[in-house]
Amino acid sequence: MQVILLGLGAAAASRITYMTVAGRGKPLWGAVVVGGAIVLNFTLASITIPRFGLNGVAVALVLSQFSTAIGHSLVACRVGSTSFHHYFLPSRADVQALGSRLAPRKQRPAE
Repeated sequence: MQVILLGLGAAAASRITYMTVAGRGKPLWGAVVVGGAIVLNFTLASITIPRFGLNGVAVALVLSQFSTAIGHSLVACRVGSTSFHHYFLPSRADVQALGSRLAPRKQRPAE
């Protein structure tokens, strides 16, 4: 059952990207992605359960969670009019802004 832990990050990412899409006024697009993931989960579970038992269920669940995260990310890219590459990789300006916020600030001498 530890296999399910592998899907927690994907489930969290899926939830965040779905909220991004819903916040932009397209909540039904998420239903399409979730519907596809349910079909995928059912198909994978019906294939893996006879051979692997509970571990097959866990693998099917994790794969469907990853597919949901990728699907929601693709929808968020489309709704946000950005490329998949720019959605996931930070730009140079993003890195510089983060670096300036994380850099230690000089302390003023006590008066």
